[in-house]
Amino acid sequence: MANPFKWEHLLYGLAGLAIGALLGYFIGVFLMAITVSSASFMANATLAQFFGYRFSDFPLIFTFLGATIGLFIGLIYSHEKDSGQPQVIVVPQQQK
Repeated sequence: MANPFKWEHLLYGLAGLAIGALLGYFIGVFLMAITVSSASFMANATLAQFFGYRFSDFPLIFTFLGATIGLFIGLIYSHEKDSGQPQVIVVPQQQK
């Protein structure tokens, strides 16, 4: 079994975490902006403020979701990249 505490696994995991967190944050901001924009278009500003407060947690929630998913994707990718390469086994030859 491969050593799970390699530096390479840590680096790939942290890179996946950072990328996933950024993507999750932008998805959350996008969904919140769409919700508030549609509420202000369909009704008045009071309803838009209500939806703004109601869905203001979206960026935070999606940041945590993206970070968690990105961390595991980075770790799995690093592990598969490591184990996908065949091991080199040197067999000594007998002298005749």
